[in-house]
Amino acid sequence: MKKRIIALLLALLMLTSAGCGSAPAAKEPADEEPALGAYQAGAPEQEAGQSAAEPSPYLRLYGLADLSEKNKSNGGGDAVTGISIPWAEITAHDRGRQQQAQYIMELLLGGCTKSGFICPVPTGTRLLSCTVTGGTVSVDLSGEYNQLMGIDRTIADYCITLSLMQLTGILAVRLTVEGELPADRTNEVYTSEEVLLTSPEDIVRTVKVVLYFPDQTGQLVGEERRLTVYEGETIAQAVVKALTERPMDSYGGLDEPLLPAEFTALGANTEGGTCYLNLPSSVTVLLPEDADAQNRMIQGLVDSLCSLEGVEQVQLMLDGEYMLMLGSVPISRPLLPGSAAETE
Repeated sequence: MKKRIIALLLALLMLTSAGCGSAPAAKEPADEEPALGAYQAGAPEQEAGQSAAEPSPYLRLYGLADLSEKNKSNGGGDAVTGISIPWAEITAHDRGRQQQAQYIMELLLGGCTKSGFICPVPTGTRLLSCTVTGGTVSVDLSGEYNQLMGIDRTIADYCITLSLMQLTGILAVRLTVEGELPADRTNEVYTSEEVLLTSPEDIVRTVKVVLYFPDQTGQLVGEERRLTVYEGETIAQAVVKALTERPMDSYGGLDEPLLPAEFTALGANTEGGTCYLNLPSSVTVLLPEDADAQNRMIQGLVDSLCSLEGVEQVQLMLDGEYMLMLGSVPISRPLLPGSAAETE
């Protein structure tokens, strides 16, 4: 039954209309645009290596479709539909990612007054907490949410998940009611593998990787992860992007990203076991001042890339050119896992 529900929702997402009828047509996303272009499609900034097309200026807020008899007779019947909310409203110019997540939840819990939006949760449901840890949004709702059962609960869960996972770097959503996992839920979180955010054709593959983050003592600790790689993005670029985010969960002292948020990769390719990672020269200004911290950052990047199948060493380049140094770290030759060059 669950597989049928998921298949139905995926089909609905690809067929969902672009927005509610009351918004000006010229300002809505094009009808042929995928219901969600993953979080990078809604993100305010263009990701490195993606298509040159402008990112969508809208977040899709998902709620219940109008299943009245009138709409059914007109060929309707979709269970989930989305309306367009300008990203400028979500970010409000200075909202951080956790505040953005809280604002989205406020909209979903009845704060959205746009014509055509039907709240997917029971009246009176309150947001008890909403926190962002690494790539996970944890949402705790009041007991009224437990009024939903079966398919109604699944649809509401998916409306929340699909709306929140458009935030940059969010890979999973954890839903609880008064701190407890619902009895009918066998897994703790919804991930992009369970609720696809794009048309399947946009997904190149998913890969297993071990991402290395510094703990509270400065030591690198690995976190196993499965990354989704999208069209126009290399696996190495997906790894770099993930390293700019905090770990999925704060455990073992892991709560800081390895790389600064502005750290990007221009491209990458792997030949004969060597990953050639091309970085913009501007990353040099993002390096920490301390030489040991620089070495730790580069080592964590190298170790993460070398956890990929077929990668044995990493050759760093700047603007497509071989360089002697990156900060205090020699990069003229490929770097091996666990042995990024000693500082001078």
